Amino acid sequence: MGMNKEYYAFISYSHKDEEWAKWLQHEFEHYHLPTTLNGLTGIPDKFRPIFRDIDELSGGELKPQISHALRASAYLVIICSPNSAKSPYVDGEIREFIEIGEHDGINNVCNIFPFIVEGVPHSKDELDKECFPKALRDLPSELIAGDVTRHGREHAFVKILSGTLHHSNVSFSMLWNQFERDRIEEERREREKRDRLLLLESRYLSEKALDIAQTDSYLAKMLVLKALPKDLTDPEDRPYCIEAESALRKVYSYKSAIFSLKQFQINSLSLDADCSRCVATTSDGTAKIWDLLTGCQIGRIINGYASFSHNGKIIASYYKNGDIKMWNAETGKQIGKLEGALKPIQKLSFSHDDKLLIAMSSDYSGENNTVLAWNVEDCSLISIFQVPGSNDMAIDKDGKRIGLAVYSRFSFIVYDIKEGRMIKEMCNAHSESLSSIDFSPDGKKIVTAAFDGKFKVWDWENGEVVLSVNVGKIFGAYAPVVNSSKYSINGKYIVTASRDKKIRIWNADTGELEGKPLVGHSDDVYSAVFCNDDRCIVSRSSDATVRIWDLSPHAPYRIIGRARSLPFNSVDHNTALSPDGKLVAKTSANILRIMDANTNLQIGPDFTFFEDFDRVTFSENGRGIICESERDYDVLFEWEPLQELINKTREQVKNRQFTETEKKLYYLE
Repeated sequence: MGMNKEYYAFISYSHKDEEWAKWLQHEFEHYHLPTTLNGLTGIPDKFRPIFRDIDELSGGELKPQISHALRASAYLVIICSPNSAKSPYVDGEIREFIEIGEHDGINNVCNIFPFIVEGVPHSKDELDKECFPKALRDLPSELIAGDVTRHGREHAFVKILSGTLHHSNVSFSMLWNQFERDRIEEERREREKRDRLLLLESRYLSEKALDIAQTDSYLAKMLVLKALPKDLTDPEDRPYCIEAESALRKVYSYKSAIFSLKQFQINSLSLDADCSRCVATTSDGTAKIWDLLTGCQIGRIINGYASFSHNGKIIASYYKNGDIKMWNAETGKQIGKLEGALKPIQKLSFSHDDKLLIAMSSDYSGENNTVLAWNVEDCSLISIFQVPGSNDMAIDKDGKRIGLAVYSRFSFIVYDIKEGRMIKEMCNAHSESLSSIDFSPDGKKIVTAAFDGKFKVWDWENGEVVLSVNVGKIFGAYAPVVNSSKYSINGKYIVTASRDKKIRIWNADTGELEGKPLVGHSDDVYSAVFCNDDRCIVSRSSDATVRIWDLSPHAPYRIIGRARSLPFNSVDHNTALSPDGKLVAKTSANILRIMDANTNLQIGPDFTFFEDFDRVTFSENGRGIICESERDYDVLFEWEPLQELINKTREQVKNRQFTETEKKLYYLE
């Protein structure tokens, strides 16, 4: 029937439902019949044009044009909703279409198809939900209708379309089955296209993550997580990318970060016990608490100089009015107030056991300092004594002695804290002013740094120099100024921070440089300290940034004993297949590599040992790789399932968000 008319169908609707009318017109005009119907006679090869008044009406009087379009249309489709139920225009178009049929001797009622998008037809109880115009409600027979609210819009459209073809014996199931197959195929093609693009993005993000892992591991982990599915079992999630898994296994154990205090210089930095938070005193005269892992500010102390206790439970802060207060680091509740400090505080530190709080203040001339010591438990002042002007102070592990880096005499002095008595002074310890001082963990040695470009290790009780090291290359008369030299927690190493923007790690016994300098700051490095059981270094610089440098090993292993009779599932004993058949473990000399069994691509880092390997096998649960060394040691390397690793990493960075700059830099918008 539709082939003999100018329009295949006329869409009648309330203009409030215009978007539905547009969609339905598009579906009709772009629909292609299944190829299985080829050869059947009396079926149109296209279902266009469709009359929709906005597109088809020209200028001039509208009513004659509407009447012409209704007469020239084979079918009438009504967008049914509470809007159209109240529209006199929709009701009039239905009645006129029926009258045209009666005039031409055609039962046009059979050619009317409601397309329900909202509401309920023949709703007698709730009139505001009625979706049929009165002209439809008055019809004696039930019409073929498509109901979006029950079955979805595609199902409703095919129902209407099959209704227009009922004269040709084309059933709904014939069209719908093919429609479903076409939809599935189209979704497959779209999914493949999406997955190709996502894989390209994943490889890009993985590469960028590896580039920045040693400077900002938390951003690196976020980039890798973006490149991996949240749930490996969800087919709708992004596709798995082997490069992303490899990158995650490499960056997971890194603990490094960088954050900027922007326009403020960092005058001092104090860390909590696990190196997750710091309190930074800045050039605006305030102390701010930062999450070191996310770079987010989590608290602020107004007009103060502040310091964490070693256990991270207390923050002590000095205010310009002379007050020193102690706060619970978790709740922010004040837990004590200390008396006696009237001059500006230059240094504020807890003893290693957190029983004492020691402050060094300076007079306004800078020639003399005052040292004050309080009992933390009852806030009582234990001692107060005058000392020469100093750039730095250090407390020994026992909390009995304090060392001062005195700048005017190029010397360092050791005092008894409780008695305020000088124990030792080393005059002319350096050829320039001292910048830093620190006790070794056993208290027997002191390391000093100075503007002469050197650090020195002293047997301070005997007044002897144990080591004297030029930190950097000498240009002219001097090496770069050494701003800081501090012992590692285990006492085996010394870390220096210098004006040449570099951080160096030295053997505390031999003075030999351990590895390459740590490079990343763009200006003077003021200080660098070991923390978190010597697994990382935290530094501050005049570039207004704080950096965490990861020193932990990235291929953990455990020696589990002498080699035993182990079940090997390969012939040559240098290649092993995982229990699920997805991974291959290969050894070469003292290196273990894990490969994807299908692609032969390496996953994760090289695992190294201090001896060569002879044989390798996976543990029965696949979570470990056991290697036998040439000296008959069994070495176990951990291999966590990827989903567990994803979940753990997500928990690590849950408080870190991408900044707007990072989104633009990595095309994440």
